[in-house]
Amino acid sequence: MKALTGYRLLCSVCMGLLVVLGLCSKFSGTTWGYAWVNDMAGDALYEMFWIWLVGSLKVRWRVGRIAIAIFLITSMIECSQLIPFPQAWTAQLWWRLLLGTHFSWSDFIYYALGCVLGGMSLSWLRVRFGLAISGSTGAWLFPMER
Repeated sequence: MKALTGYRLLCSVCMGLLVVLGLCSKFSGTTWGYAWVNDMAGDALYEMFWIWLVGSLKVRWRVGRIAIAIFLITSMIECSQLIPFPQAWTAQLWWRLLLGTHFSWSDFIYYALGCVLGGMSLSWLRVRFGLAISGSTGAWLFPMER
């Protein structure tokens, strides 16, 4: 129970850090690399946040399946940007932060990168806290959990 509490606490801290970094990536005023940080880094951080959120709530779920599910869901959200929604909706900040503003094929690359990084880090953390389900290999990338 103590390991689970520490695991969830650390996950919460990491998610808070991801939110801060994600918001900074959208609102930073730097000129060097602004387009990459604004458009691409935020995509990877977005994926990592959702993986860590689900992984902290559903400890018994396999990390690999969480990462794949998050990738598929966020890919559907990306594809939904092809639908012309009313301007009154898309102009709102919460819409732009959670659902995006325009479709881009390159986003899928950064979604995949975020899922791999999020899955690796969450899997590593579970092993460190002894929460990997018995029979897992202890590998960083998606241990075989039962």
